[in-house]
Amino acid sequence: MTRKQPSKPGSKPLEGEGAKNTVEDMHFNSHDSCLDIRVITHNIRYATESPFEGEERWPIRSPRLCSELIFNSTSIPETFICLQEVLHTQLVDVLFSLNESAPGNEWGYIGVGRDDGKHAGEYSPIFYRTSIWAVKRWRTVWLSETPSKPSKGWDAGNPRIVTVGVFQHAKTGKQVLVMNTHLDNKGVRSREESAKIILNVVESETKTVDPSAVLLAGDFNSPPDDGAYQVMTGPNSAMEDVGVKISVRRRYGNEMTFTSFGHVDNDPSRIDFIFSRKSDHLKYKTYAVLANRFDDGGGNDCVVRAKARPMRSRNMRSSTLPNKNHSPIFDDSEFSINLPPVSSPDTRKDILALHRRHKEFFGEDGPSESRGSQNSSDQLQTGPLLIEQRKISLSDSQELLSIFRLKAPFFPFVDIPIDATVPSLSKSSPFLLLAVLTCASIKDAQLFTQMNNEFRRVLSLKVIVEGQKSLDFLQGLLVYLAWYPMLVNPKNNQSFMYMNLAVSLATDLGLDQAYPNLSSFSAICAEGLIENDMFTQAAKKAYLGCYFLSSSLSLGFQKPNSFQYRQLMDIHLGSLAESESKGDIHSLIRLQRLNERISDLHANKQLAGDPRLDSLNAELNAQIFLNELQEWRGSVPDDLSTTRSFIALSERFVGLSIYSYELGFHRKPYREHLRSPQSKELVIQSHLTNCLDAAKRFFECLLSLPESSYLSFTFVQWGLMVQAVLILSRLTFLMAANRGWNSDAARTNVPLVMYLDCLCYRFQHLSSTKVSPEDSEHPKNPDVLYVFKLLLASVKKSYERRIGNIKPETFAIDFGNGAGPARGHCPILDPNLRTFLSSPEDSTYGGSFNRNSATSDRQHFGMPLYHDLWATMTCNWAGSI
Repeated sequence: MTRKQPSKPGSKPLEGEGAKNTVEDMHFNSHDSCLDIRVITHNIRYATESPFEGEERWPIRSPRLCSELIFNSTSIPETFICLQEVLHTQLVDVLFSLNESAPGNEWGYIGVGRDDGKHAGEYSPIFYRTSIWAVKRWRTVWLSETPSKPSKGWDAGNPRIVTVGVFQHAKTGKQVLVMNTHLDNKGVRSREESAKIILNVVESETKTVDPSAVLLAGDFNSPPDDGAYQVMTGPNSAMEDVGVKISVRRRYGNEMTFTSFGHVDNDPSRIDFIFSRKSDHLKYKTYAVLANRFDDGGGNDCVVRAKARPMRSRNMRSSTLPNKNHSPIFDDSEFSINLPPVSSPDTRKDILALHRRHKEFFGEDGPSESRGSQNSSDQLQTGPLLIEQRKISLSDSQELLSIFRLKAPFFPFVDIPIDATVPSLSKSSPFLLLAVLTCASIKDAQLFTQMNNEFRRVLSLKVIVEGQKSLDFLQGLLVYLAWYPMLVNPKNNQSFMYMNLAVSLATDLGLDQAYPNLSSFSAICAEGLIENDMFTQAAKKAYLGCYFLSSSLSLGFQKPNSFQYRQLMDIHLGSLAESESKGDIHSLIRLQRLNERISDLHANKQLAGDPRLDSLNAELNAQIFLNELQEWRGSVPDDLSTTRSFIALSERFVGLSIYSYELGFHRKPYREHLRSPQSKELVIQSHLTNCLDAAKRFFECLLSLPESSYLSFTFVQWGLMVQAVLILSRLTFLMAANRGWNSDAARTNVPLVMYLDCLCYRFQHLSSTKVSPEDSEHPKNPDVLYVFKLLLASVKKSYERRIGNIKPETFAIDFGNGAGPARGHCPILDPNLRTFLSSPEDSTYGGSFNRNSATSDRQHFGMPLYHDLWATMTCNWAGSI
């Protein structure tokens, strides 16, 4: 990989090279005042994971680009900066850099991601100074047949948008209509139709407001001989091209705005424009197309920004494919992490042990060890593969940090400052940074194995051996736990061990007390923990995060919670409410506490012996919790549960828990509960229907989420999904037993199969493992989402088999071994999945970091123990569904 040097002071622009930064100054008068405005338009090139040869990656380009924007916007306060191809992480970087150079939060922006109208996909944002301009109104218009919602139009390759804002000048009161767009590079018709939509938007906006000026900037992917440009400058258009209208003496720089950077089949051309309304009669003071290469374009020239996308066609490699020109193994003098060689994950022994254990339970009808299993047994004699030593560079770490920032909102108890960089975090919070990079590397199996090994090595050395205690260690543990890689090694679940360690750290740091005991901090690092003799906000959030994770784990696995709710948490929530504008922490804690109280009530429930009195108590309990849930809904902003998908899921699951606990679906062991004579007597018919409705609301919420949300799920959200599948399955057969259902009625009334199909489709779509229907070969490197999709498909098959054997008024199965063809099946033992679950080098699913762990668990505590994904997350999936 070629090392690029920073540009030198006084270096000159490379003559003949096109550029992407177009700057225009204009001046207009009104009855009593005049106003100078500068408009900057710039396609910054999205932060690709697969840079072309010679292209600088975003962490390198970012500071240079931001410095240029700051330099060009300093002299004129009334500057608008219109950027294209901006991903959310780039938006954050640019906004922080602009505000870092000025006092306070001087700069703001308008705009959304084009893929979902929120954060996904590329933005076309407009940056402005908040002290100079007030946003009167703004909106995003999709350039398609359905402009009010995220969509692609005509022959476009991607969704395209125009960001529209009406700004009012603080001193003069003048209003300006500013628009920013990026038209499609593939679709000729799309570009032309998009230009027509933009002109219609101009017409409709100017009828609503009376702006002193109308300004339009962007990357039109349309040279002057293209249809889109001709529509924009035609005789019926209200707009004119500033670059053409301005005097030649007032122009500076290149003519071309797209260089192609040596790509064949792409000639340099002028495709970026700034338009203004003809009738405004603005005075154009200057116009420039700035250079994008420096130091005379020599071997070490600095590519400040690079638009590498072909203008008319897109032949880029998929970002999911490995890039041979980029490797994390290279030197970087500023920052690096040395990862020693480790053994590749190997789960063959564990998988075979699972086969034997389940064969004992299922008997002759259970899944048998096929010849493939025998072959796997033979291969056990082969030594483990070795993952070679590697060095993680600064740019690789920056990429992983950017990936994590997309996940971070799903666990708001640990903040990564918006201005934090890898070098700054390595100095202030090194262990937290290590946890962040570990969690962000999960899609790369070998990299994750090395990062995970390094995380556990540092944890054991610093915390366990040396006894170090700090907020940094606690925050790092919480982040690691939140995205605990349960799917990587479901048998060897060590989450409770890490959770107990986090709870001990929180207690040793004194966070279980209202005020710090300053006299006892000789062996504790107080950096970031205490400020002005009080615990910091970050420390209080970490304390609440301990409770949230500990409670979630205990409820999901049905184990005692070692971190009980205390009144101190209410005090912390009150103090955080003043600074936490979104209320995410307050909402999550209240919902988790309500769910915990529901569980506690039924764990300690004693029957009165009178069926009518017991039914009355059950109905009363349900109504109490429903009222509390409704009270929570009334105490949070109306849009909170819709804009925060993780809060929406938690709220829907609490509604489901109110009835699922009452119906006994969380009882352990579940079969013993079914054998008890009280189980059928306690069923309130309305609770069955209400539970079904609550389950439907949960899955409708789950399936309505943007697909990108699944990639950010913590183990809490994954656990809620699995528990909901379990509840809905048990509900199917309980309703059949109580209402005389047959198999057809069950399929009609409980749409679990449809939900599983939808989830399978989503995980297949999100997975980087692509398999064509006609391909009979197994994929060589399936990722976690692909394997999870296969597991869901296996669960669906098992569920459908049981549905087909439903007989009215029957449900319970004799205790012990499952009987008959309707018994459930453990998805991890599906013979069709053996290839994906038993080959460590081919799957990110499998992996045992402790190669000396026991191969099977032979203990019996009333019910057989299971160590597969579903049993781990639901406490006996295989034996009860």
